[in-house]
Amino acid sequence: MGPARLTGGGGVKVAALDDISGGGEFRATGLEALIKQANTTPELKSAAPFLIFLKGIGRQVGAATVWKIRYADNKVLVNDTDLSAMMPGGK
Repeated sequence: MGPARLTGGGGVKVAALDDISGGGEFRATGLEALIKQANTTPELKSAAPFLIFLKGIGRQVGAATVWKIRYADNKVLVNDTDLSAMMPGGK
């Protein structure tokens, strides 16, 4: 095992092909240590910017970084921040 632990889950509802919604919550502990490890391990260096991004959009709750993810009406929200423009075909 590495320095980080990820837990969580969620669900998806498909009412029709154009009516999809879902959500979930994920929690990570040890993310700071993983970022430090990524910055000092050549094989992991390319992951560091993504890990820093994840840390930045997460919400700190005690020792955990938390992401509440929702998808509805063609929008992706992470901790109430709309990230739809970052998705393929996003506007």
